[in-house]
Amino acid sequence: RPRSLGTGAEAASLVGLTVDLAPSDACATVVEGLALALAARLLAVGHQLGGTIVVAGGSARHRVLRERLAEHATSKVETSDEHTGIPVVMREAAGMAVLGALAEDGLRYTLPQVTGAASRTLDSARISPAQPSESSGNDPL
Repeated sequence: RPRSLGTGAEAASLVGLTVDLAPSDACATVVEGLALALAARLLAVGHQLGGTIVVAGGSARHRVLRERLAEHATSKVETSDEHTGIPVVMREAAGMAVLGALAEDGLRYTLPQVTGAASRTLDSARISPAQPSESSGNDPL
């Protein structure tokens, strides 16, 4: 089964299930379904009841979704900002920083089963700022 990479297409079938509902009921139904599905998946992969779930990205700002997830997973739900001080909108930037650090250390971080890469070779480029001796002297800063 193909893995979702966050394209949004995976939720398209939900629209048809809510066409006969008032907009507020449709939204509440989708949020409840998402919270139930997330809680079930977390518990299926070993999340312990009463533990903490850390969320980031756009949905982390959805207060009702966080509340419903907390109830269904019987757990505390915190945003990445609350838990680690990393603002929820910086999720991708933090992830890229980690991948950059791994690449800088020469560690292979690609997984063929996720990326479709032929191997786990280091497929990244290192771009370093020019050293003072390499600078042309035309830098406006």
